[in-house]
Amino acid sequence: MLAATSIERDAAIDAVGARTERTPKGTVHTELTMYALGKIGGSDLLLAQVDEAGASSEADMGEIASTAVRYSRPDYVILVGTCHGLRPGGGQRVGDVLVSERVASLHHRQQADRSGGTGSGTQVLSREVDVRASALLVDRCRTAQDGWSRYRAGIHFGLMVCSDSPVDSAIDLDEFRTCHPTVMGGEAGGLGVLDAVVRTALDWIMVRAIAGWGSGKPDASLDIAARNAVDFVTHVIAVGGLQRRQDR
Repeated sequence: MLAATSIERDAAIDAVGARTERTPKGTVHTELTMYALGKIGGSDLLLAQVDEAGASSEADMGEIASTAVRYSRPDYVILVGTCHGLRPGGGQRVGDVLVSERVASLHHRQQADRSGGTGSGTQVLSREVDVRASALLVDRCRTAQDGWSRYRAGIHFGLMVCSDSPVDSAIDLDEFRTCHPTVMGGEAGGLGVLDAVVRTALDWIMVRAIAGWGSGKPDASLDIAARNAVDFVTHVIAVGGLQRRQDR
């Protein structure tokens, strides 16, 4: 599991610890600390926080994610944590879990006029990334959802959007919905991590829970959202969803 913040890291440690009744073992490396969380449902779980001290940019976070993958040599990678919901009137509530079927990004914006130069009359061009999460892990999450319940939180499957900067305005949110009419949620700052994970060609998925709606300060809901996300992930693992094929 890859978590961005200390809140998400601690939520993962607590959720797994509640099932294993053991204290995780941390192994310090130059770039990061890896936590051996123990075994659930036949799977050995490792956790890394990619927003470690000194990770001041997306590139830094992406490099930490790459190091974690190289060190642990996992069968599966799960990006777990919090996000903002984009459908508050469409059945979403704070604390609901969003499971990515696809992840798109709006970033690397450039300006150019029609002749290829710069100056007046420029238009904004956006190079987008659009990748599909592991069909296997999406299926495992769908299979496990009926047996999971935490504070009556809902589970939604669909498109997630990443941005390369914090989202804190109605304009940004409207842009997300305009560019991706079916988007269900978004997060900021995870593009470097996403890129690092996608390049591994491993089975991966993003599981995040709604901490707010992309504006204002959702701090009061961050802990609830983080715990819901990791609780659902550990449930999927506990029912055997992430066992390696040769172990089945």
